[in-house]
Amino acid sequence: MQPAEFMGNALDFAPEVRASRTVSMLANYPSAVVHEADIAAVAAKALTTDGHGGRAYPLTGPEALTPAQRTRLLAEATGEPITFVQLSEEAERERLRGYGYDEDYVEFGIQLATNPPGAADTILPTVEEVTGRPARTFAQWASQHADQFRAAP
Repeated sequence: MQPAEFMGNALDFAPEVRASRTVSMLANYPSAVVHEADIAAVAAKALTTDGHGGRAYPLTGPEALTPAQRTRLLAEATGEPITFVQLSEEAERERLRGYGYDEDYVEFGIQLATNPPGAADTILPTVEEVTGRPARTFAQWASQHADQFRAAP
């Protein structure tokens, strides 16, 4: 399997969302994030049916969404306001340092945010071709994980 960015990476936003109802980052490019269950479904087919030996499967979700669009979908799924905050490079460095990342990783994060992979927004039909059903959307993922993003009562 060769998945692109996982939808589950959005769980990294959950503490900030619960604390301040925001998602803050520098990156603003669209990415065709893939649902982890789709990765598992493709893997299961590849491992249990004939004709997959030696094949590589690049995987994406069915849509390319920016972080702001994913934030909007999280807000819809939770039924609570969540705002996307576009960070400057310096603010992004501070955010990444706040996670305890070393300077090499911080610079990697800045480079990724400012020079995204050329194929980040490419949508591939692989999930449907292998499994026979469409790839899951980020809205579906957000609905499944909404409780992790809701404000504490």
